[in-house]
Parts: sequence; C-alpha cells; structure tokens
Amino acid sequence: ANLSLGEEGIIVKVTNEKPELLQYLATLGLVPGSKVQIEEKAPFNGPIMVKVMGASYALGRNVASVIWVKKNQ
Repeated sequence: ANLSLGEEGIIVKVTNEKPELLQYLATLGLVPGSKVQIEEKAPFNGPIMVKVMGASYALGRNVASVIWVKKNQ
C-alpha cells in the first residue's frame, strides 16, 4: 500500500498464496473492495497503522506489502 499518512484508498488485490495470511487479513476486513486509510507509519521500517471499517490495526511492513491499494481521487 503506497498511501501517504491520512490518505484513503480501496484495496484492489492481495498478493499472497498463504491461506493463513489471507484468512487473517479477511478477518480484519482487509479484502478487495474495502476502503482503508493510513493512520500512522512507524519509523525505521516499523508497523503501519491502518483503519478499515472503523477499526485500526497495526500491520508489519511485510504484510502491508502484499495489499495493493488504489488511491481515492
């Protein structure tokens, strides 16, 4: 997800083959079609705080990197 702080976008795809990770992301609501917002990006490659469906979650950079987002215009 290449969004800047405070930006919103729509998840267009999740590129990962691991069923466990896909299931985890689905339980958080991080699935194609969901609207997400970047709330915080920790420095030094730390976690990214995302907001989806009114809830906030911390994602590791490796997990966030498999979520493809289209920025809202």
